Amino acid sequence: MANQIALAGSLAGVCESLTYAKKMGLDPTKNIRNHSFWGRWIRSNGCLHA
Repeated sequence: MANQIALAGSLAGVCESLTYAKKMGLDPTKNIRNHSFWGRWIRSNGCLHA
């Protein structure tokens, strides 16, 4: 259950970020790449203990 709560919060944050980027005229593709980069960085640096 805790994993589902964490995932839901993360997903909501990504969706908000993409919506904001689009409204500000930014390229959503670059925003997605940025999220992917930090997701990989977090996993590779042991910040998630899954």
